Amino acid sequence: NVLNSGKVPAPAKIIQDTVVGPSLGQESINAGMLSFVIAFILVLLYMGLFYKTAGWMSDIALLFNVFLLMGVLVSFGAVLTLPGIAGIVLTMGMAVDANVIIYERIKEELRGGKGLSLAIKDGFSKAYSAIIDGNLTTIITGIVLFIFGNGPVQGFATTLIIGIVTSFFCAIFITRLLIEWIVAKWGNISFSHKWSENFLNNTHVDFLSKRKISYTIVVVLMVLSFLSLAVRGLNLGAEFTGGRAYVVRFDKAVSAEAVRQNLDEAFSAITDADASSVSFEVKQYGNENQMRIVTQYRYDDTSDEATAEVEQIL
Repeated sequence: NVLNSGKVPAPAKIIQDTVVGPSLGQESINAGMLSFVIAFILVLLYMGLFYKTAGWMSDIALLFNVFLLMGVLVSFGAVLTLPGIAGIVLTMGMAVDANVIIYERIKEELRGGKGLSLAIKDGFSKAYSAIIDGNLTTIITGIVLFIFGNGPVQGFATTLIIGIVTSFFCAIFITRLLIEWIVAKWGNISFSHKWSENFLNNTHVDFLSKRKISYTIVVVLMVLSFLSLAVRGLNLGAEFTGGRAYVVRFDKAVSAEAVRQNLDEAFSAITDADASSVSFEVKQYGNENQMRIVTQYRYDDTSDEATAEVEQIL
């Protein structure tokens, strides 16, 4: 009766309590944020220098996009991870794709002899289909990653999906609002500089006449790729293959990055193994002088000799 009731007394006792530090260290977090800032600044400069006043309006819309994206992430309680930062950086580049399509379409309408207001109206309306198609396919990819992925993959997918939605909103509504406000206030707006007005406008490449060459190159590359995959296979990390886990205590506080660099050098010194194929993970484990190291090197070899070699490397 006791077994059937499912209430067998089985108290749980905590036998160890440790604090795990960031898995990639503060250095990697700083590098991720630095990449975001650099990408953001480069996108701002490109749009402003290439599309003049309209480009600076898209930069303002991009600022709105960043705040809107962060606000949505906070409201959803999403956890920000390094892959999430990568998703935000990717979103920054994709955010201006819609503006580029719209601006190029408006320039075509202007070259066709239409007035500014009509060219802006037709440019936006005729660019909708291409923008929606591009964003929809990316959202579908993000949804698939979110459903079938876990952990960091879901973090990337979350920021990607939200970023695509906010980018679409800012490109279609915020940018248009700013452009129409400029036109209403000053009666004119520039969509290019003199040097960029006809950039690649008269470039014509006869792709169809070169299709046989293109087909040949593509087929050869595909065959080589499949052969490489079949012969060498994928270089899977420890998170896919499993590995050996060690908790190492040092005499004094050390950084995970310093340990990681030393492990790189140690594995590079191995003559009978390709160090580039050895993956390992280092993170702070409890105190600042304690690290948890996971490596896939000879993880499937349970012999004492393999264990001794790995411990010697460490």
